[in-house]
Amino acid sequence: KPVFNKNFLAFATHYRFRPLAIHPGKPRENLKIERPFYYLETNFLNGRKFQNKNDLKAQLKTWLLERNDQRTHRTTRRKPIELYQEELPYLQPLPAKQYDTSVIEYRIVNNESAIQWENYYYIVPSQYMYETCPVRVNDKEVIIYSPDCNQIACYPLAEKGRENRYIGRKKTSQKYSLSAKEVAERLNAFGPIMQEYAQKLKTHKSGTYLHHWRSILSLKANYRPEDIVVAVKRALRYRVFEAPAIENFLKVNAQKKSEITFSSKNPSNES
Repeated sequence: KPVFNKNFLAFATHYRFRPLAIHPGKPRENLKIERPFYYLETNFLNGRKFQNKNDLKAQLKTWLLERNDQRTHRTTRRKPIELYQEELPYLQPLPAKQYDTSVIEYRIVNNESAIQWENYYYIVPSQYMYETCPVRVNDKEVIIYSPDCNQIACYPLAEKGRENRYIGRKKTSQKYSLSAKEVAERLNAFGPIMQEYAQKLKTHKSGTYLHHWRSILSLKANYRPEDIVVAVKRALRYRVFEAPAIENFLKVNAQKKSEITFSSKNPSNES
């Protein structure tokens, strides 16, 4: 049985049609689908010139009405316009909204209170720093949602070649820092191992523990939480209580999220 691309199935569901596949060993079934495109290429496109897209559309409309719709089809022996008039009462209306082709991914808000998309940084409210936020991107805009899926920011998609890499940053704004309570809550969300390590840091680095807390939390922007926990567990075992040790371990033993994303999109990994 055929296995369809999940995005194509979502598209088919939106427009309410059932996709079909040709049978193995019967390539002629495919010709029945592709033949109209061959006719379009040879009868309409072949030998024509167009000034622009609007000119192409105007010529195509004339060709459809005067040539394509009026010809006698070789298989049906009838004009396409006649068959269309018979089928029209049975055709379903198009959905009220077009299919949403937006790309939806998750991004962690970095220590500058921004999410990164294609080498540009889009500013989000500072209370979401180090949180994982859904991001929806289409051909016009970038929409950022809170972890509980409420929209918190929306920007026009940055044009290529833009010099300023930060979108939405105000020149007069000051850098926001999470409070000790906020940092502690987000570290505790990693689990009991991180909770234990945070308390040990507070004991051994009583004057600078908050700096170490923030530094460890900021690693979430580049590394997966499970890798950070492994590094913290190792630090506990060897009684090393400082953020640079955690970061150095990750640099040697873990992949950055950007590297993992690139690897997953590498065509050589696709079946």
